[in-house]
Amino acid sequence: MKTILIIGAGKTGRGFIPQYIQDSQIYFADKNEELIYQMKKTNNYKIQFYGNTQKEIIIHYEDAFYIKSHDFYHLAKTVDQIYISIDVSHYDELKEDLDKALLKREKPLVIITFENAPSASQKLLSILSKDISCSITLLDGGVFCTTNESDDLNIISQDLCYLPIQSCQNIDLPLFPVTPIQDFKSLMERKLYTYNCLSAVICYQGYIYHYEDLGDAAHDQRIILDIQTLLKDLDMNISHEFQIPLEEQRAFSQSAVDKFSDCFLKDSIQRNARNVIRKLGVQERLLKPLQIITDKNAQDVLFKTIACACYYDLIEETHQGIDLLKELDLSNSFQDKIKFFYKQIQEFI
Repeated sequence: MKTILIIGAGKTGRGFIPQYIQDSQIYFADKNEELIYQMKKTNNYKIQFYGNTQKEIIIHYEDAFYIKSHDFYHLAKTVDQIYISIDVSHYDELKEDLDKALLKREKPLVIITFENAPSASQKLLSILSKDISCSITLLDGGVFCTTNESDDLNIISQDLCYLPIQSCQNIDLPLFPVTPIQDFKSLMERKLYTYNCLSAVICYQGYIYHYEDLGDAAHDQRIILDIQTLLKDLDMNISHEFQIPLEEQRAFSQSAVDKFSDCFLKDSIQRNARNVIRKLGVQERLLKPLQIITDKNAQDVLFKTIACACYYDLIEETHQGIDLLKELDLSNSFQDKIKFFYKQIQEFI
């Protein structure tokens, strides 16, 4: 029986990863001391599923530790595998504690980074101390499933059985079922430019139309028409960019539309819209697809969505609004288009 340490006991760490772990002892670690305190009171919680009242999984775990505790450092030295379920933007914060735990580790270790970002494992590798001497196999894992906290420690999850893991021979993973992926970086890029792009269109436009849930916004006819316009060009160009069959990409994007249109999931606009500045990055979900597509009408959908994101920022986050364009590497014509839609939004609101 293997020992597994999950770093990050939030919705994904608690709700997604344990569904697939087989015949192992599970431990959790997190920087949230209150959460660890609650987890130490018991040794189990349940995962229920949207739209399937007959299905329930009880997750049993051995213990949970504050990430800066002596118990955490000892455990990280001895467990068989570590699964990391925190946003890649917080890896720098994790560095000190992982280095401290692994510097004196002797036996080989498998680490899987469960993060919706291309090459998250390489980001982790780049910051770990070069003085760590134990053999480490780093793999990427993907998260396509929506999970939310229910009550107490319990989780309510999308009923989706899909766990993509970077393919690696001769590594025994206590996970089932697994979908091995040869080119994991390409899969995550396609996800970013398809799933995350569509989520941005729905959530930022949905915010302007006064929706609170992604599923409700996805049924708005104005948003449906924009998604259809966008996908006609986006699917074709992603298919060409990644050298995959067009029908495969169309099925991929349709699975994203189906997910975001599922009103059972209760995925909030606020959760999907937050952190506008990061999501307007040059390699992110809106600007990168804007570089890929060629159809003017499809481009307008993204111009409008970026304008909506700027308005969301004006009201909800840094309050810069359209001034965010100063930080974006966009041509004057592209900026003028976004400003045109931003003005329309202000008049609409």
